[in-house]
Amino acid sequence: MDLNNLEIPDTLSVHIQFKGEKLYSDNDKKKPVVIELYSPAADAVIDYKKAVQRKTMLKLKKSRTNSLDLTPEEIEEQNIDRLVAFTCDVKNIEFNGEKITSKNIRTVYANPKYGWLTDQLTERLNGWDDF
Repeated sequence: MDLNNLEIPDTLSVHIQFKGEKLYSDNDKKKPVVIELYSPAADAVIDYKKAVQRKTMLKLKKSRTNSLDLTPEEIEEQNIDRLVAFTCDVKNIEFNGEKITSKNIRTVYANPKYGWLTDQLTERLNGWDDF
């Protein structure tokens, strides 16, 4: 068996659901609401992980106790940063009348009222099986 045949793709398209129902564009019910996520092996994600590791190492070096001692707010911010870093593309969804893109989705991810969305994406990101 050639291991090259088992490489995962760089992205995964997630058809967003709300309360068990798949979402579609308000304008065209044939267009699904999709958030495309980078796989854990994509270059953008690898770069993000390296940056997080560098930041963590610097914080540990500055720590007198050799621990990170993160606040709940810092942990939440890290979770949002991770989702933003993994978001490749957003299709057929708006927020406050503005088209959501991978560039402005942080506002949505940071809003606790959309925890159902972030939970859905986080679940897909937690394993390699979906890719």
